[in-house]
Amino acid sequence: MEQRDPQTALADQFVVDAPSVGLPWRLMVFSIVLFVFSLFIFVGIKFGYASYLTTRQEALTADTVALAKKINPDDQLKYVNFYSQTINLKKVLDRHSFSGNIFKFLQEKTATNVYYTNATYTAEGAKVVVQGVAATSEALVQQLSVFDAAPELKTAVLTQMRFTETGTVSFEVEFVFNENFFEFPTQ
Repeated sequence: MEQRDPQTALADQFVVDAPSVGLPWRLMVFSIVLFVFSLFIFVGIKFGYASYLTTRQEALTADTVALAKKINPDDQLKYVNFYSQTINLKKVLDRHSFSGNIFKFLQEKTATNVYYTNATYTAEGAKVVVQGVAATSEALVQQLSVFDAAPELKTAVLTQMRFTETGTVSFEVEFVFNENFFEFPTQ
């Protein structure tokens, strides 16, 4: 038996094979395939789908122009003016909490046998004077009790009451609202 040097035997035990070169080449091939696939998707979207969208947009524009030619210009102008007025009216009403608050208050706090014929507003003191008609004097008393219980009002004073020939009761009530009533629309 041949004897080997103990240090050589130990060195043979820890000898490592040459490093594998295949892993970086596989990673590079995968990266190239992924890049080519991404490039293919980009070219497809850029030249295929973009041209489809452009063609579709041109077709819709042509349809819109053809439809516009079918409608009389006077009718178009009337429609545009009506739409503009509607939008402007909505903007004005949204900014004016007075109209929103007062109409909502009257709608919620009015009894079924009562209706209003006239209303005036005085900015000084936040007063609203409402004239109306009640079917009976009991309906008027019921309406006044609803106004007295309303948290939005400081006071509700009956300033005038008349019986009409038809048997109904004509009345006038003066409201004084709380200071913050007209600041924001009530929910």
